[in-house]
Amino acid sequence: EFSKEEQILQRFFAEAQTSQSLNHPNIARVYESARAEDGTPYLVMELLTGQPLSAWIDSGQAISPQQAAPIVYGVLQALHLAHQRRVIHRDMKPDNLFITRDASGQYVVKVLDFGIAKVMDAAGGMGNKTRTGVLLGTPGYMSPEQIKNSKAVDARSDLWAVGIIFYEMLTQQIPFHAENEFARLTAVLTDEATPIEKTAPHLAAWSGFFRKALAKEPADRFQTAEEMGNALMATVRGGAVSSPAMGMAAPLPAATGNATVAM
Repeated sequence: EFSKEEQILQRFFAEAQTSQSLNHPNIARVYESARAEDGTPYLVMELLTGQPLSAWIDSGQAISPQQAAPIVYGVLQALHLAHQRRVIHRDMKPDNLFITRDASGQYVVKVLDFGIAKVMDAAGGMGNKTRTGVLLGTPGYMSPEQIKNSKAVDARSDLWAVGIIFYEMLTQQIPFHAENEFARLTAVLTDEATPIEKTAPHLAAWSGFFRKALAKEPADRFQTAEEMGNALMATVRGGAVSSPAMGMAAPLPAATGNATVAM
């Protein structure tokens, strides 16, 4: 739709170049970008075999803390690098977290789609109506400040989304209940998150972590991915994870659908 619009193409290649610089084991690699003979822009990316995290969440089974915490920690490591490079993802959600395995058989999480938000901004999206009338962004994972002004967000909005994803992994519930996604936008702005100990009493040890992760005011939230990662590990060490060896080799619940390949 936008392949002939030079401003958007320039943004596409600029963001592709930025993504190429994000070399991290928890970020899907972008190797190069170019144009095909007919002018169509494309990316050459790392080939991944596995499933998006959403497939495990949609399985209907809660993911245990000893399985979920290493995944979230890997996401935070990826965001730490990106945020240091002043790259904000702005659309963190389970579909953008891909679970694969390394050579030893351990699970590895890969963050997808860095830079897409800025390309969509150039195309008139991310907080505005697109040309097809679709509101871009994912309401269930947007922070209060992102709902109010999607272009004026910083790293703390990415961290809010990580908090929502982690809560959903552990409980199979969402912290802001509403009849539909757009009602949830209002709930995020006006209601407090349901305390995790109310949703899942056996996860009460995570109460403080989620209270800070889902604070409405950005200043009351974790300020950096590193801080959030340290708090995650401190909660684990404090007994929130009962397994003596928290690792990513433990089996996850059966994912929905067949294995997929993302390019």
